Amino acid sequence: MGRDRLTDAECRKRAHVDDEGAARVAPYKVSDGQGLYLLVQERGARLWRMKYRHDGSERVYSIGAYPEVSLAAARAERDRAREWLRAGKDPTIERRTAKALGSSTQASTFGAMAEEWLAKMGPRWSTAYRSAQRSRLDNELLPHLGGVPLVEVKPAAILETLRRIEARGAHEVASKSRVMVSQIFRYAVQTSRAESDPAALLSGALVRPPAQHRATIPLADMPRLFEAVAIVPAETVTKLALYWLILTAARTAEMRFAPWSEIEGDKLWRIPAARMKMAKEHLVPLSRQAREIVQAAKALRTSKAADALVFPGFTRHGALSENALLALLARAGYFGRQTSHGFRASFSTWAHEVAEADPDVIEACLAHSRGDVRAIYNRSSYLSKRSDLLQRWADQCSAWGMKT
Repeated sequence: MGRDRLTDAECRKRAHVDDEGAARVAPYKVSDGQGLYLLVQERGARLWRMKYRHDGSERVYSIGAYPEVSLAAARAERDRAREWLRAGKDPTIERRTAKALGSSTQASTFGAMAEEWLAKMGPRWSTAYRSAQRSRLDNELLPHLGGVPLVEVKPAAILETLRRIEARGAHEVASKSRVMVSQIFRYAVQTSRAESDPAALLSGALVRPPAQHRATIPLADMPRLFEAVAIVPAETVTKLALYWLILTAARTAEMRFAPWSEIEGDKLWRIPAARMKMAKEHLVPLSRQAREIVQAAKALRTSKAADALVFPGFTRHGALSENALLALLARAGYFGRQTSHGFRASFSTWAHEVAEADPDVIEACLAHSRGDVRAIYNRSSYLSKRSDLLQRWADQCSAWGMKT
């Protein structure tokens, strides 16, 4: 019983002999489970078949020859056939009908559309971000949805895929995977290959982990923190990254994967929508101190490529480790008391209580999306106000002892 019993290695070595090496006189089947089996013929040809029942009779669904149709592709086709059966349809007839239609929309699979979308969007991203998106597509989505025709990808199938990710406790990965599916379908709609985005219907369907408030020290303790950070041993790029994170009030991931192409004239950091949590472009005016960090980072730059990272590290993505800044703060004596993300709260507290800034401007600095007409109308006018507020924040950090 069970499913997915075969391995690719077993499929490759199967010939017209039994498990003991003795020749067989007739074709034989090797089951993978749930009706799918590999039919090994007398001259060694290997064919994928699926046994199923419809309207009370047993039938066979022909999938294709191995290795032209891989093990993973055969399983995807089996799952597609089982979806038809659950809907009361005969897989053989449904596939024949699909071929007869012959339209480009019918023939296009989710996997093909995903590859086209990635090829279109990839050049706009940093190498590290593109690699992360490629990995998410390959590991989370394509194994379950890749072989399914685009028009047959329904909300239930997407949700089933996302639930598999949730079952591992990877709630953030599940959420980002839903966004990716939605982006692929929006691209399909824009290019007339789909009529709607089924993933949009799943907004709010996933489990959201409890909000975790990041540890943040009181503003009165900031001078002691900067004093401790200044003397603790650390890579120069790590300290620059920490100061940049504080001065820009950005999220850690936005800093880690920032390429030089996003820095415009040393005065503005333009983060594309694809890298933002709210999927909207974010502009960060750079204070004098932030521009000094840009110059210091340039002195350490080893690649002139536009997609080279401003703050490179030693991970497989070439970016700083997620824990690099936490480790720095821990060595400075702030383990469990201050997190890198917590500096966004520090900025917000200072901006509200000390600077008494306009709340809308503060929210704009933090890239919090309101989504109403007023926020859209004020988007451009906030830029100069944000520039002023971030410069005042940078001056406050310098007064507390930050040395850029």
